[in-house]
Amino acid sequence: MSLFNQLAYYFLLAEMATFLILLLPLNFIPIRARKTAMEWAGLFLANETIVWLARIVLLAITGVFADTLVRLVKLDSDLHARSHAEGHYDSPMAELQFKAKLFYSQRNMYLSLSALFMTLVLYRRVKDLYLVLLLQFDNITTKASVSALEKQLAAVRLAPAAAAEHVSAAAPVDEADILASVLDPSGAEGLRKRS
Repeated sequence: MSLFNQLAYYFLLAEMATFLILLLPLNFIPIRARKTAMEWAGLFLANETIVWLARIVLLAITGVFADTLVRLVKLDSDLHARSHAEGHYDSPMAELQFKAKLFYSQRNMYLSLSALFMTLVLYRRVKDLYLVLLLQFDNITTKASVSALEKQLAAVRLAPAAAAEHVSAAAPVDEADILASVLDPSGAEGLRKRS
């Protein structure tokens, strides 16, 4: 294997290992810790050196893919030229060498194309995991704010009941008056006079 083919192979192995790790459910880790870890990893991956290194590796893998396509086209044209001219190989060893070149070229094409495809899959998986994590975090914060509002509402409901006990019996409050004042958009005109 050449250096670039080895690079594509090890890059594909690293991508597959990362993808398998990302498939694990991490619900046992608190959401705040997961969110902090994802944000830290995002800052690390946004580093200019890391970005340029990833671009160079992806460019090298794309070059390996293009090179193997060119080799496969050349091998295919050799195969067609040989089949039209002679119909057979000079020796069994020549046929074996041709088949070995064809196998290695196809293998390198599959490795490099799989590495490029896994790059897209990993990008989408990490983005989806981060969006789900943000939704879960928003859900928790919303639940916390709703429970705080419910406590405030309960306190407000208890406050008029406590205040009503202290009001004298000479000035009773009618619920219809309160509803009419709240529902009337014209303001104070809708208030009924008390007798």
